[in-house]
Amino acid sequence: MTPIQLVLLFSLCTAFFLYWKLFQNRFLNRLMLLAVFVVIVLFVLKPSISTRIANLLGVGRGTDLVLYLGIVIMAFVLLLMYSKIKKLEEMVTGLLRQQSLKKNDENNAE
Repeated sequence: MTPIQLVLLFSLCTAFFLYWKLFQNRFLNRLMLLAVFVVIVLFVLKPSISTRIANLLGVGRGTDLVLYLGIVIMAFVLLLMYSKIKKLEEMVTGLLRQQSLKKNDENNAE
């Protein structure tokens, strides 16, 4: 297994763990977004840094490393969006259930 494979697997596992344990807080979401932004800006301003990091991890080019990291970040974002959609579905279901019970009670009272 190459170093980049270990890094990517570790990143995916970390993202999954953070989602379940930590990212129920908006502040932490924003902090993570800020960290990603800073790294992207750093890679844009100093592309040689991404190439050096890529070479250390066994990836040929910095561009490839950025692509791999982008895939990991997109997977994490999709996971966050999925969780938010599920929460909204649960909220809508609960509200509709309450509204139905309330109407039923009103109809029975008449």
